[in-house]
Amino acid sequence: MRKKIILSLVAIIMLLVSWAIYNFRKPHTNVASIKAAKSLTAEELYKQFEENENIANKIFVDKVLEVKGSVIAIEHTDSTANIQLGSGQQTGDINCSFVLLKDESIKLPSKKDQVIIKGRCTGYLVDVNLVDCMIEK
Repeated sequence: MRKKIILSLVAIIMLLVSWAIYNFRKPHTNVASIKAAKSLTAEELYKQFEENENIANKIFVDKVLEVKGSVIAIEHTDSTANIQLGSGQQTGDINCSFVLLKDESIKLPSKKDQVIIKGRCTGYLVDVNLVDCMIEK
């Protein structure tokens, strides 16, 4: 009986380790090949979340969106970039996160530029967050 319990625990631990390795080694999601579920402005997207976060979560979270807006801030490191699109509200904006691969170059827009950014919506926490983004225009 004790042997079965130990073997079961070892099997469960091996499955968990395999699952963790699989998830952490998963390649970066490329939204370029995914058709956007919806295209809207930064103001419209933020307003949807501000008015009713629960409904907006059901509509937008885990969906690829195209968001058009004006760049209000840019942060850049060696491996990531974040672009903030203005929502027209003082309470928050649209935060667009980019993962920069080693051999990939990206031309970041300037402040006040009008851009269309495509990314996967992860929800609302002061800002509406898009990840795995790319600049469409």
